[in-house]
Amino acid sequence: MRGAAFILLCALVGSCVADFESGDVASYAFPPHNMAVDDQNYVLTESVTGQDLTDRNDVIESELGVGVHRYNAFWNSFESSGVPSSDTPLECQPGYYQVPADESFLISNGGRYAKFRCISGGQEALFQGLLKEDQAHGWESAAIIWCAPVYARDPSCLGQPETGSESAPSNYSDAYGNFSSIQNSVQSRIESVTPILVQPPGLDNSSSGAAAESAFDSSGCSCVPADAYMQDYQDYIQYIGDRVNSANGRFSHYIVWNECANSFWFDVSPRVDVTRVATPEDQAMWVMIYADLIRMTVAAAHQPALVYASTDRWWGVPPVLTSWGIGRSHIGTLNLLEVRPSAVALSSIVSLCG
Repeated sequence: MRGAAFILLCALVGSCVADFESGDVASYAFPPHNMAVDDQNYVLTESVTGQDLTDRNDVIESELGVGVHRYNAFWNSFESSGVPSSDTPLECQPGYYQVPADESFLISNGGRYAKFRCISGGQEALFQGLLKEDQAHGWESAAIIWCAPVYARDPSCLGQPETGSESAPSNYSDAYGNFSSIQNSVQSRIESVTPILVQPPGLDNSSSGAAAESAFDSSGCSCVPADAYMQDYQDYIQYIGDRVNSANGRFSHYIVWNECANSFWFDVSPRVDVTRVATPEDQAMWVMIYADLIRMTVAAAHQPALVYASTDRWWGVPPVLTSWGIGRSHIGTLNLLEVRPSAVALSSIVSLCG
């Protein structure tokens, strides 16, 4: 997601390498190129196959020397049928299939999944194709994990306001403004030199009507999973490793939610009142929720893989409730970084870096 900063949950890169060599993910090797690029247009239904995608990636490679290709792998785009998860087997509509296949894969029977869910076959095929192309180009693939399906959200979660803007007031200026200009220039360059993508038949989202509209309710995408559905989040990460990843291509980077010090993007209501300046108690709850998501991601992500926290440029608490007109609280990156490895029981990760 554009504008976000991603913080690797380990020490500075040199220390990261040392930590990994002696840790559980010793087989991870950093890519030869540090450049990462976003391809965000695949979040719901847009995809390409064959030569179009190869040609586009060839241009990106020659222009940018890419090491990591980053995608919006949104949870709700895989569970878009509108059918909630279930403790018992499901009848999935055409275009969807049940994960896991049967009760032998449930945690209660010694497996890895807490519940059954209906997964979009089209969305799965889309990402398998993208990851295959990445691997063919020698790139690593990164997943931005965001946007729970509607059933997994707390009905009282506020979601992103229909009015208001993330834009700074007209008199606001800082170094990030210069960075944004550079970022926009790079994005324009990518768009000017890469082939336009066209959606082929047969790789759509396999959902239509009211169910699809509900499943893709973007205003609630910022809402973190409700307490009763936190385990479903871990199931989703497990599913990516089991079914989306393959010998032909895989996600080796997992970015947990988006700009998570900012409730506009990481909405922890109603557990926290995000319409006011966060109290110390609010911040503690906020950090605990995020620590749970990180812990679950680390537990379920297939290794070797790196897990990242997502934040923004605000180190302290910005005036978002007033001069920015968003009406949502922000705890500041410094407070979010209370998500230390000790808080999530990570034995091989020792610090945070940006």
